[in-house]
Amino acid sequence: MDEQNNHGVNAEQSSKTPDLNQGGVGSKKTYAIWVGVLAIILVLGVAGYIIIKNQKVEPTESQGQTSNNQNENAGEVKGDFVEVNWLPTLERQTCTEDWCRSCYNGKCSDNGDIYLTGAITTGEFKGKPLYILSEYSMVTLYSRFVLVDNEPVYLSGDRDIKNPVLFKGVDDFPESLVYPSNPKYILKKGWEGGFFEDLNKDNALKIAFQDKLLGNVYRHNNCLIVKRADHTVLSYNFEIKFLDINSGKVDFVLNNGQKNVEEYDFITPSCGATCNDFRDAQVYDPSFSSSDLEAIGVNELGENLYAYKDPQSKRLKDLYEDKNSAAYWSDGASKDINPYSYQQYIDMRPYIYWQHPLGYWVEMMNKKFAPMAEMCKPVIYLYPTEQKEMTVEVYPNGGFIYTNPVYNGGWKVLANPNGLIKDLTDGKIYDYLFWEGLAFDYPENSEGFVVAREGLNNFFDQKLSQLGFNDKELSDFKDYWLGRLSEKPYYEISFLLNSDVDKIAPLKISENPDTIIRVLIHAKGLEQFKKISPQILPKNITRKGFTVVEWGGSVAK
Repeated sequence: MDEQNNHGVNAEQSSKTPDLNQGGVGSKKTYAIWVGVLAIILVLGVAGYIIIKNQKVEPTESQGQTSNNQNENAGEVKGDFVEVNWLPTLERQTCTEDWCRSCYNGKCSDNGDIYLTGAITTGEFKGKPLYILSEYSMVTLYSRFVLVDNEPVYLSGDRDIKNPVLFKGVDDFPESLVYPSNPKYILKKGWEGGFFEDLNKDNALKIAFQDKLLGNVYRHNNCLIVKRADHTVLSYNFEIKFLDINSGKVDFVLNNGQKNVEEYDFITPSCGATCNDFRDAQVYDPSFSSSDLEAIGVNELGENLYAYKDPQSKRLKDLYEDKNSAAYWSDGASKDINPYSYQQYIDMRPYIYWQHPLGYWVEMMNKKFAPMAEMCKPVIYLYPTEQKEMTVEVYPNGGFIYTNPVYNGGWKVLANPNGLIKDLTDGKIYDYLFWEGLAFDYPENSEGFVVAREGLNNFFDQKLSQLGFNDKELSDFKDYWLGRLSEKPYYEISFLLNSDVDKIAPLKISENPDTIIRVLIHAKGLEQFKKISPQILPKNITRKGFTVVEWGGSVAK
């Protein structure tokens, strides 16, 4: 009876802390019951934690400066990832001839560095140190490798690797993120490369927002980047659906309810040297003020597009009167006056503006009034097999700006096998025929090469020799271009070759050449390296018989 009463009291008082020091049979049983209850609670808690941990958490709407992206929202990254015990800081290595093409004072003489970045803990190369090679003799490349019998075995990166290894902390980043400050925007995985510590010297990088999966997302100039476990960075770029940079289409509805039909340019080719998709269209002019603009329409996200309030603004009038614009060359011939009335010009909205989600302003120029691509210093070399008179004609579809010797409807010359050219009009001797002109429909190429400024000399040596240039032509080319490609740390370079050059500047020679090599470069300055598809160039062009060589190019501001 006493025993039953004891049980009954303890059961009623289960919310109270039992006196574990109380003696007797009843108190021991009570102690055992409480231990059992606590054990059950502990088991259920652990089980619940495991279940919750393995469940996919549904994304919630981003608020403030914290992104709630989860893999289901961003696109789950799948694959067999090799794990690495990553070092907190990179350890620079003294190179050996086995690791680099050549070494000098312990440093790769091809302007590369080797760093120890961690030790592999799973997979085929478990236990081996993992190195990263940074090469920037022509373009900045990052490749990860291990040493097998003191020979590098490249596992991933920019080297040509058939079956690259995927590393956890490097290759498992989601393909897309929601931009937390404006969840209507998606950020897509972009370029990769560059060491975080190099970009963050003097704490130059600022945190743009924090992501639950990725941690800190930093703003570098007008790019968003994240730090990967091997200390390289990965960018995330805005997906801007209402703009098509390639076609110039800008999808928005005007205030009068009509859809915009005008096409716009975002870059301006020129002879002068000058991460984000709109770096060339960003407004830098200190005199620019958004208060001078008025809304003229909205895009699919409800964002305003703007134009100048005052149709007589200086910027509008300057463009209207610019005789180097497409309007003055609309049929391939120069005009003294703009073919459009000023009101027609204004009605076609020559400039429109849009504020990027990062806050800066983007200027878009109507293609009808965009400056022509200026082809800089195309020069023509002639190498007949014997001394011969001939006529040389070239027809830039936007007309000439300057020629030397004077063109006079064509050059009548006496050409020599050693390359010297006598102009039969002025009687002078020239190394080449020089011209500058304008071009409509300058061919665009999404393929090319991104070259560090310091590597341009070697880059041109390699590529132009491959295209058939001799030493003099190569020296002339570099004398002209290296000084003009000196303002930016990187340059995106693509080549226009014979057939593309023929489209914008046909060449006619009275004596048929056996070999024609026409090369125009198109260069665009970059603040940082970006990865693009490489352009496939002809290999080792052989010069035979009467050879004509021409080079020139343009630079995007």
